[in-house]
Amino acid sequence: MMKLRKILDGMMHPGKAINYIIRNNLPRFYNNQYNTVSVSRLISLRLNSKIQSHFYDFECVDLMNEDWDNLIILDGCRYDIYQSVISEYDDLLYPNTLTDTFSPGSSSPETLTKAFSADTHHDTVYVSANPFTSTIPQETFHATHDLVNDDNYWSNQKKTVTPEVMKQAVVDFSDKYPHKRVIAHFMQPHHPFLGESSGEIQFNRGVYGERDKQFNTDPWMNAYLSTQVNHEKLLTAYRENIELALPHVMEVIDTLEGKSIITSDHANLIGDRGYPIPVRGYGHPNNIVSKKLRQVPWHEFPSKNRKKIIKDSPIGLSHDEQPKISNRLTQLGYR
Repeated sequence: MMKLRKILDGMMHPGKAINYIIRNNLPRFYNNQYNTVSVSRLISLRLNSKIQSHFYDFECVDLMNEDWDNLIILDGCRYDIYQSVISEYDDLLYPNTLTDTFSPGSSSPETLTKAFSADTHHDTVYVSANPFTSTIPQETFHATHDLVNDDNYWSNQKKTVTPEVMKQAVVDFSDKYPHKRVIAHFMQPHHPFLGESSGEIQFNRGVYGERDKQFNTDPWMNAYLSTQVNHEKLLTAYRENIELALPHVMEVIDTLEGKSIITSDHANLIGDRGYPIPVRGYGHPNNIVSKKLRQVPWHEFPSKNRKKIIKDSPIGLSHDEQPKISNRLTQLGYR
């Protein structure tokens, strides 16, 4: 009861709430070399999340219990922007097959844990360009192919697994496992941005010491740290990543047998105003309750030819190289 009273008091006096939290956390925040802009924004986001968790109950999708043969995950893909992009592609608009749903988490680690790790899925193969693949227990799926930590797939130049490479990998592994459900986890539209506008995204370099190693590769953290953010450029670069990935995703759907679904592991904040504290949010922090951060596409592509699914003993993770994993998490802006 006391906690709820404090939350309600914080809603009535958000300025007091932020000042209280900052005052009690100043040493920790300053030791981490955050500035006051980022502190107030991040704390406000957390406070909004606490408040919304008491008033909103999102019915999250249970990915593994849905009916599909091929589940295609676009990393960090917002429903509204996905809907806008596909409206320009007539061949993608299957009648009444696009809707929205809510992801189990607000970040990849949270969603992967909640959606996959609680059970085993030995009728499924996971092909992933996400750097947190290695955190999934090895016997969760029949097979897990971690492309991030395989030099045959990772691009040192782009600092990611590109959609073209991901497409071919998914097709190849689907041929290898004809009687398995397939999860294809594309890294786009998550940064790094690959489109024409990517060079226009400016990062804060040489200001935050050791943290530059992370911030100068993460446009969303830079947005938290900066008082001057070009939201239009960020949105354009993010949208371009969806546009670049979709043709390759559609090739996968056209090639693979069975019913396919396009969805996402979480959405992404791009300067969205929070509630009840109207500060702008960016990226996809862990464990945040927010409609804009959990609302993702659920795009079904029916098929008359369904796979014959067979469970087999797991063969585990294809790659497990901790030094390489750590390095590529850094390159993707996670460390």
